[in-house]
Amino acid sequence: MEQNQIGSFSLEKLLAVNDLTQVGALYNRECFIVSCDPGDGIELFKYPCRINAFVLVICSEGKVSLTCNLNSCEIKKNTLFFCHSGTIVQLKSATACRLEVIILEEEFLKNLTIDVKRILPFYPHMQEMVLIDLSPAESAFLQDLLAKAASEIVNSSSKPYYHDLVKTLIYSAAYKVLNIFIDYFLMKLSNNPESQKHGEEYFKMFLSLLMEHYRSERSVGFYASRLNLTPKYLTTLIKKVSGRSAAEWIDEYVVLEAKNLLKYSDMSIQQIAYYLNFSDQSFFGKYFKKQAGVSPSVYKMLE
Repeated sequence: MEQNQIGSFSLEKLLAVNDLTQVGALYNRECFIVSCDPGDGIELFKYPCRINAFVLVICSEGKVSLTCNLNSCEIKKNTLFFCHSGTIVQLKSATACRLEVIILEEEFLKNLTIDVKRILPFYPHMQEMVLIDLSPAESAFLQDLLAKAASEIVNSSSKPYYHDLVKTLIYSAAYKVLNIFIDYFLMKLSNNPESQKHGEEYFKMFLSLLMEHYRSERSVGFYASRLNLTPKYLTTLIKKVSGRSAAEWIDEYVVLEAKNLLKYSDMSIQQIAYYLNFSDQSFFGKYFKKQAGVSPSVYKMLE
């Protein structure tokens, strides 16, 4: 396994860890549909982990709290949640909830050849977590499509039009979701004051750079220079838009990756320190304890 994939979970590994095939429907090992309560003994997301698949969740009952790339969110009844492949997720709590979930490998989506021309202007927004309140009718419509697709996957694999029917149901769900996305993004942009757009664009560019370089660069000056800004001005912009300073975002990304590696890789603490571009294990240990409250060795042993 390559180092940049350590601590990541593909659909295949998610299935292996949780044995969800007993409760869900798996199509071509690239698409998985399940109705579940995350409180039913699913421990995978207790610690931060990266999901290398696209995930769409519709909450039909109760609520669940989680963090998605450091952003806290609550998925409640009739809420749609979407996260892009590569997102780091950690489950915080679940309260009597029922989730309808579809997990899709990137290759599966490519092979569906969905017409995405109308959504392209909003594609940058889809790189972030998407959380949308649905109407009861929208929620029921999507739940029904996913349930029908799951039923066909489980019960009709020997039928001559099996693949056509399953893909048609997934196509229908995908286009319904894209319509919901477009309505949501248009409303969001129309309510966005012009004065905020400047800072938000720099924030998006900063996060894009951060996701690319956080393993090797922890200096605000590095990111400011790449954006042709002074460190002070970048910090001011980021703080105004997000409520956190640029340095805080950098630290959060580094510590999140460190936690991920400590829990899900076989790398030693020293190897993790060098992988994250710390000069030595001692410096990494002090940095991690300051941010996480415990030493790397203690965190690694937590259950």
